Amino acid sequence: MQDLLTYILDSIIEGEYTITEEEDNGFIVYKISPPQDQIGRIIGKNGKTIHAIKTLLKVRAVRENVKIDIQIAE
Repeated sequence: MQDLLTYILDSIIEGEYTITEEEDNGFIVYKISPPQDQIGRIIGKNGKTIHAIKTLLKVRAVRENVKIDIQIAE
């Protein structure tokens, strides 16, 4: 799952970022820590980009029978 998220983020943002994976109440939580100037690119206009990323990952999560959440650390 993290490989798909990395592939998507590599296409969207420039610079170094980190992705941490944690488990919380049965959910796998991916926390993205991008450079401050790249947060807007991840969120997108009216949140459309982050929503699309979440949708893609949730499709894969359903196939793997897991629950996920994505958070952007500031």
